[in-house]
Amino acid sequence: MIGIILATVLISVPLYPADKVKDAQSLSDYMRAEFTYKDEAKGEDYWQTPEETAKLKTFDCEDASFFSEKVLKQFGYQEVQAIAIYGKQNGEKYFHAITTFKTKNGKYQYFSNCYVSYFKEFESVNDIIEFECPEWKWYGFIYLPHEIKDRHFNITTEI
Repeated sequence: MIGIILATVLISVPLYPADKVKDAQSLSDYMRAEFTYKDEAKGEDYWQTPEETAKLKTFDCEDASFFSEKVLKQFGYQEVQAIAIYGKQNGEKYFHAITTFKTKNGKYQYFSNCYVSYFKEFESVNDIIEFECPEWKWYGFIYLPHEIKDRHFNITTEI
């Protein structure tokens, strides 16, 4: 019985301070103030769990995506999804992860390395992808431990 109670307590420990983080914008503010972006060594790509990100307070783009995805789902946002984008930006190969979510008014916004697109709302996830990386080749939904599924391809972009 004590083991069940302890497991319940450990599972319910929040990833963020509830007095500071109440919605997408305050989550973004909290992450910008309390977390540090950390590049991984060339050729390495470890995807942290949201719990690891909360403990370490460091992330790269997919770590921030998984963390914000989990918190936004806890807040009750709809259609929350961590997404990887591959394409070209400024003539260079580009790989990036974001988190998209649907707002109460039916529009979409997104997190990208600690900023939330409160300055702009989008009609669809595709519109976000076009805005974030106009020369995208594909995007897909990402899952831990290290999976990309349901890729959507753009046949007009060459890499």
